[in-house]
Amino acid sequence: MVLQLKDLINKCCQKDEKAQKLLFELFSPKVMTVCRRYSSTNEDAREYFQECFYQILMSIKNFDPDQGEFEGWMYKLCYYTILKLRKNEVKFFDLNHEQIETDEDNQNEFPVSEEALISEIQKLPEGYRLVLNLYAFEGLSHKEISLCLNITESTSRSQFARAKSLLKKRLSNHNRLQYVSRSI
Repeated sequence: MVLQLKDLINKCCQKDEKAQKLLFELFSPKVMTVCRRYSSTNEDAREYFQECFYQILMSIKNFDPDQGEFEGWMYKLCYYTILKLRKNEVKFFDLNHEQIETDEDNQNEFPVSEEALISEIQKLPEGYRLVLNLYAFEGLSHKEISLCLNITESTSRSQFARAKSLLKKRLSNHNRLQYVSRSI
């Protein structure tokens, strides 16, 4: 597959439409998952998706396999594309620097489906959702997030903690409802 992916990328660099279509078919589910995590509606996700794939195909000639894996490059390009599209949309809540619960021991208390997780992430307030995605899924540090979003590191940390707490509560309620409906 690695050799085939390299050949596919080379053909995409030459604007081969069949190769571009195959690349689209291979990676569109993964790109859509990223887009859905950053959006609050399916319509927004589709808009992000379209722009992300356009950027992938236009920028593929800049991919350097010596710098890392294609999927990593693709994900990074996607979240920067989405951030650029959302630049003026995001509003962050000013938070007091109060103690925020960060109970790391109970992170995996309950199983949750990918669909339920994405659905609940989409319902988070914009600032929470953006910081959660950048920190938890993209692996950026709070310092990197603060530079990228022009916010303070403490705002990034508090937005992440609040997002995680709210997400945990909603997923817990979601699972409780699932359990009750199955036992009836």
